[in-house]
Amino acid sequence: MSKNNVLLALLAGAVLVAYWSLSNDEQPIPVSDNVNISPKPPKEAHTAMPAMPYQVPAIKPKKNKSATDTEPEEEQWDEAAIEQMREARIHGDDRAPPIVHEPVTEQRATPEELASPELYNAYEAREEMKLKAQFVSAAQPQMQELKQQIQAMKDAGLDQAAIREAEEKLIQLDAMTNQLQKQHPEITGQTHSSTQP
Repeated sequence: MSKNNVLLALLAGAVLVAYWSLSNDEQPIPVSDNVNISPKPPKEAHTAMPAMPYQVPAIKPKKNKSATDTEPEEEQWDEAAIEQMREARIHGDDRAPPIVHEPVTEQRATPEELASPELYNAYEAREEMKLKAQFVSAAQPQMQELKQQIQAMKDAGLDQAAIREAEEKLIQLDAMTNQLQKQHPEITGQTHSSTQP
């Protein structure tokens, strides 16, 4: 488009806007000092909003001050409590339960193992074997407990779906333990348990 066409289009747009604003049925309000210029209210009636339940907060009554009472009341501080807080901040609270730190059983890689890929792979294999052995040793008491729970559920006559779910957990736990023991015979000292509850 040429420059003249753009100017003609802008001029035509300005003429249309001016015509539209003049053809609007509302007449402009003359402005004077004593005229309140505010938007007209809408023609349709507004409906009131339903009242929302609201609780007025309780207001504490103020004390009547006498002519002799000119000083504000001072807050009372419990000096024993303040001293106890100071001591607890510095030395700890003797009423708090002790924090028990579990001993670190993980053996960290040595600098030589970190430097050599072969030694580090051997380190990772040892740590994985420890983890699997820990799983097998922790699974044995869990399986015994599950067997007891299944028997108690049967004795109480509980829902068969819950009993089947517990038996399925026992079967899966036993299968995983057996699989680990077959894949890694070096995991020794573990007793083999039956999957039958």
